[in-house]
Amino acid sequence: TTNSSQNNLIASFAELPAESFTSGNLDDAEFMKFWFQIKMKPMLPQIPREFLSCINTRSFTCQAYRAL
Repeated sequence: TTNSSQNNLIASFAELPAESFTSGNLDDAEFMKFWFQIKMKPMLPQIPREFLSCINTRSFTCQAYRAL
């Protein structure tokens, strides 16, 4: 369900120490690749488009955007 997918996504990000989840890391292609291609990949089909739309509000480097 949508709620359980969102809860899994939030739990995935909760595993990351808060000090590691910085704007700098969000612009790091390897960091983005790790989270979106490895950690979140199994959940992506269940996550609603609206939930991921917040990605468009961020200013990523070209490399980080390609990793997405």
